[in-house]
Amino acid sequence: MIRCQKFFTNHSKHEKLSLTTAVAFSFLKDRLNYSIKNNWVDGNGGIYFILPIQN
Repeated sequence: MIRCQKFFTNHSKHEKLSLTTAVAFSFLKDRLNYSIKNNWVDGNGGIYFILPIQN
């Protein structure tokens, strides 16, 4: 969460985002980086996420 706070406090165009939006953005950004690292790319060049469903 510190990373999210640091990102949004250093960029004035994001200062009006809600906490929920900031957390969702941070989560999706992390998943994007993980997908890129694992080369999860479809046939059209789109990057996709794998999100396991847990009980």
